[in-house]
Amino acid sequence: MGYSDNVKTDDYRCRFYVSNKHLKARLIELGVIPRKSLTLTFPTSEQVPNNLIHHFIRGYFDGDGTIITKETSCVKLRISLLGTESFLKSVLYAVDIEKKVYKTKSKVMYFALAVKNSTKFCEYIYKDCTITLLRKKYLYERLPS
Repeated sequence: MGYSDNVKTDDYRCRFYVSNKHLKARLIELGVIPRKSLTLTFPTSEQVPNNLIHHFIRGYFDGDGTIITKETSCVKLRISLLGTESFLKSVLYAVDIEKKVYKTKSKVMYFALAVKNSTKFCEYIYKDCTITLLRKKYLYERLPS
C-alpha cells in the first residue's frame, strides 16, 4: 500500500472491545490486562523469540508510542513511549540506545528520543516490516534522508 501526501494521518482510528467473557479470560491468561502501562513486563525469549522482538516493539509502539515530526528549517523527529521502567529499559536495550526513563504524574514511566535516537529506533522497528500502524510509519518515512 502506498502513501499519499494528501493523507490526513489523524483520520484513521481503531478500537477493540471485548465483551465475550471467555475471550476476555483467555486474553488475560495470555497477559493482556487492564492498565498494562503500570504492570507490563518485557516478554521472555520463549514468549517472543529474539529475531521477532523488533516486531513486538513496533506493535507496542503502535499502541502506546508517539511519533512527532516538526517541519521547520530543520526537520525534527521525536519518539516517546509509555510503560513500566523495566519494560522501557528493555526496549532501549533491545534497540541499543542509552537513555533515561522518567515518571509521569500518573506514575507511568516514559522515555523521549530526539532526532538521532528516534531515527535509530524507527529503523529498528520498521526493518522488514509488513504490518504496522500506517500513520506512524508515514511520519517517519516522510523525513528527508
